[in-house]
Amino acid sequence: MIKPDQFKFFSQLVKDSSGIALTKGKEYLLESRLNELCKVLGLRDIDALYQQAKFKLTPRLKEQIVEAMTTNETYFFRDQHPFDALKNHIIKELMAQNQAKKELRFWSAAASTGQEAYSIAMIIAEHFPQLANWRVE
Repeated sequence: MIKPDQFKFFSQLVKDSSGIALTKGKEYLLESRLNELCKVLGLRDIDALYQQAKFKLTPRLKEQIVEAMTTNETYFFRDQHPFDALKNHIIKELMAQNQAKKELRFWSAAASTGQEAYSIAMIIAEHFPQLANWRVE
């Protein structure tokens, strides 16, 4: 189990380096990701990683800790639930709200290589042909 001082240290390091905020209640996430990193680094446990990071932090180790906390995968329709919500509710509501201007804008934050944005475009093309004469960005 990750100790409170370790959680505070690692979450602050990650926030300072990447802007990713690990709030209370995310201890399990930090612990599971750092346990995997410990295996890769050949460290016995998070205590050993904590000692190394606290007293001998190298730029490479810092990068590895931050990378351990990011989602390093992307593919079309990753996490189906948000795309279902877009298709079944959100786009319809946005269309009603923007009927006069006939304009919709979507922003896909942290989309590493664009599959998320293309997934949205595929939903629109397949399920909302009436948007063909709208400005959709």
